[in-house]
This record gives sequence, C-alpha cells and structure tokens, in this order.
Amino acid sequence: MNRKIYLIFGLLLNLILFILSYIIPKKRNSILLGCGGRGNLFKGNPKYFYLFLLQNKTQFSCVFTTGNKKIYERLNNKNYPVVFKYSLNGFWSVLRNQYIIIDESAKDVSYLGVLLGNFNIV
Repeated sequence: MNRKIYLIFGLLLNLILFILSYIIPKKRNSILLGCGGRGNLFKGNPKYFYLFLLQNKTQFSCVFTTGNKKIYERLNNKNYPVVFKYSLNGFWSVLRNQYIIIDESAKDVSYLGVLLGNFNIV
C-alpha cells in the first residue's frame, strides 16, 4: 500500500512539473546537478563538475540537489548552494534551472525515473 501511495504521489508531482515546465521561465546559465542512488549520493561526474563550477567562478550558477539529509547539511555548512530534493525549494529548482545534469536517471533530481517537459537534461 505504501508503495502505491508513493507512486501516485510521484506521478502527480511529475505531472505538475510537466505542466509548469512550460509556464515557469528558466534562469539563464543556471545548472541543477543531482547524483545517483535516487539522488542520495554525492559522487562521480556531477560532484566534480559542481565543485569545478564553484571553484572557477564561471558564468554559470549551480546548485546541487540531494535527498540525503547528511549530504545536504554537509554542503550547506560549507555554504555551497544546495537544495533538499523533497522540499518546495527542490521542486522549484527543477523548474527554474536552465540545465539539469544527472548521473543515473531523472530520480537524481526528481520523484520518478522519468522527467518529461521543457527540461534540458544532460
């Protein structure tokens, strides 16, 4: 029963994301990054690209999204731009960022394995 509720809730949120992705304007040169394990890890290419963007002060603004509270707190304590995936701010970040960089699947930044709509996913 719990799994069915999660699936229905995820479908509803993705439907809302789909509709709003065509209405909400994107921030230019902004990147949202997420990493494997359903968005609960901080590793691999998204991690190192995120750190590169922060250290080199490029024209791109970036934010990392995670569903792991420990990773969120660790990045937040370093004053790195980070959002908790299961928050209103995380939902808003998916809509507003011009580019989304993922590691394994759309679950890295969203609620299901598919993210349909007006998104530039790498």
